[in-house]
Amino acid sequence: MMYPSLEEKLVTKRNCYFLFELAHEYQIDSIAQKCEALMVTMVKNRTEDDVLAMLIYGQKYQIKTLISTCIYEARRLTLKELKQHLMRDQIEPDNYLQITEGIIQRLEEQCKVVKDKSLSKLFDLSQSLYSHAQHKGGVSEYWYNEKRTTDVNLSRLGGDVSKGNTTCGALTCVAKYLKELKATVDSLP
Repeated sequence: MMYPSLEEKLVTKRNCYFLFELAHEYQIDSIAQKCEALMVTMVKNRTEDDVLAMLIYGQKYQIKTLISTCIYEARRLTLKELKQHLMRDQIEPDNYLQITEGIIQRLEEQCKVVKDKSLSKLFDLSQSLYSHAQHKGGVSEYWYNEKRTTDVNLSRLGGDVSKGNTTCGALTCVAKYLKELKATVDSLP
C-alpha cells in the first residue's frame, strides 16, 4: 500500500481497520485517508450494521468525518435501540447529545407530517359529511364569502336537524366525536 505499483492495492472492509491503525501509527496520511473514506462510505451506504460501534471507533482515532457521519446516521435509530446498545456508555457526551437531539427532531418532523395529513383528512371528511347533510336538508348553507373550514363544517353538522330520514339520522353525534378528534390532533406538536 505504501509503495504504489502498477497494480494498486485496494482498501476493503476486510483490511480497512488494520490498515488504518497502521497508517495512523506510522502517520501515512494517504492510506489513512483511503481507509477513512471507505469507513464513511460504509456508514452512509448502510453496509456497516453497527453505526454506534463505528462512532466509537471514530472517537478513538479522532476521525471527524466518520464521527459526524455516524452521528447523522444514528439519528435513524430509535431511543430504545440507542439506550440498549452495549457500547452506549463509550459514546462521548456531546456526541450522545447530538444523536438524541437528532432523534427527537426526526420524530417531531414525523409527528408534524402525521398531524398535517390527519387535519387534511378531517377537513375532507367534514366537508363530505356537510355536503351529505346539506343534500338531505339538515344543515344550512354557507354564508356568502364564508371560508369553509373543518371547524365551520363540524359546527354546522352539530346543528343537523334531519329527522325521519330512512337512510341516516342526524349527524350531531358524529360532529361531536370529530371535534374531539380534531382537538386531539391539534394538540400534537
